[in-house]
Amino acid sequence: MDNKTWKYNKLYITILDKWRDVYCFVIPVAVTAIYFICYYFYDFKIWNSIYFPSTLQSLITFVSIIISFFGVLFTILISAKESSELIKFFLQSANRQDFISSIKKLIMYGLLTVILAAFLFLTDILCEKIIIVVLVIGIYSLIRFTALTYRFTNILLMLFVNDKTRKKEGEHLSEDKTSELIDRIKEGI
Repeated sequence: MDNKTWKYNKLYITILDKWRDVYCFVIPVAVTAIYFICYYFYDFKIWNSIYFPSTLQSLITFVSIIISFFGVLFTILISAKESSELIKFFLQSANRQDFISSIKKLIMYGLLTVILAAFLFLTDILCEKIIIVVLVIGIYSLIRFTALTYRFTNILLMLFVNDKTRKKEGEHLSEDKTSELIDRIKEGI
């Protein structure tokens, strides 16, 4: 690999690592800002839609299913730690405080989304200022929950897929892949 390609590769990896650090915050802020701008300049009031209550019900169902899925996934993760070398490695390598904090954040944003969505069923008796504050916080919370879910699912899938591949091939994880996995665990959680 020549020097120019190496620099582009290194730059790409650096940018990708930075993006992985901030996307769970940047995307929710951007989507929330876009909605607020649409509301402020174009009088875009989504709560006036005839489908708004159905959307809230779907949102509550979606978040509830994701939280339930993670409950089942954690049970599988805990029960598989004895039979899977890679999962055991993950549990030993991950910073426990960060891991627990990530799980708490994911659940907290999910529950906050459900509570705010339930509160938005009261749009007929709330003033517009309260609706917009609750809606903006709700949009941020939903997108943040979705980004955290994606991040966590990505790490868990990487663990399960790498473990299945390694078992199928009958080989151990290389040092490069091990260090990459440790870095992704530390950054991703």
